[in-house]
Order: sequence, then structure tokens, then C-alpha cells
Amino acid sequence: MACLAIACSSSSASPPASSTADSGAQDDGAAKPFQGGDAAASDEDAAVATCESSFPANQTGRVQCCQQALPGGYSALVIAKSHCVCAAGGPCVVVCNYSECSQVSGQSEACRSCLETSLAGACASQIAAACASDPRCAAYEACVTK
Repeated sequence: MACLAIACSSSSASPPASSTADSGAQDDGAAKPFQGGDAAASDEDAAVATCESSFPANQTGRVQCCQQALPGGYSALVIAKSHCVCAAGGPCVVVCNYSECSQVSGQSEACRSCLETSLAGACASQIAAACASDPRCAAYEACVTK
């Protein structure tokens, strides 16, 4: 059975009867205990380390690098933000209307101003609490700010 980051597959082929590795040890084809961390987690850790060593904290390059390294965390943060500012009863729903709230760019000046003010003010603690309770979001925030 071969296991990769997210999927396992089995093969009907028989394992090799015996082989000699460079060290001279015999490989009898028997299953060996797993020796290592989760491949996906270690890939993420390596990507985050690259972001941290390549860009200063909170700078555009770092943010973009962390978005690519931890897309699930970035998505969780975006959802937390939109739930506060753009959900029914949110501070920017009337100013931005629903369509402008969902845009990445192209909002009116009044909408942009409302979003910036709300994200830094009224929604900041709600977003921080939501992000802290989601390990993916917390990892993304740490990547950007550490």
C-alpha cells in the first residue's frame, strides 16, 4: 500500500522478495513502521518558513506568499471578515450592497471606506475570535505577522 499526502492506493503486485540497499541492509518487502510527519503539514511548514525568511512581516510579498502556502487559512479569514461586514445587519451592507461586498476590487469609495473602517473597528474583535477558533486561519495569520 502506498500512501501519499492525501490518498492511499494499493497495488496487486507482489513486493520484491529481497533486495540489498546501499547500506547492505536486507529489505524483505515487509511493511515498515511509519517514520515521519504528515507530508502535507511538513510541506506547509516548509512553505511558511520560506515566506517568513523571504519577506518582512505584514508586507505585500509576505501576504501573497502566505496566501499561496495556506489557501485554506486565507479563505477562512476572508469568510470571517465577510460574515461581519457584509452579512445581514453588517455595518457595510447598505453602503456596499451585497454585490460590492463580494468583490475583491472595484468597490465604490464609500464601500471601501466602510470596509476599512469596520474591519479595523467594529468587526476586529469578531474576526479575531473567529480566526483564533479555526486552526487554518490562525496558521495563516501567524504566517503573515510572525
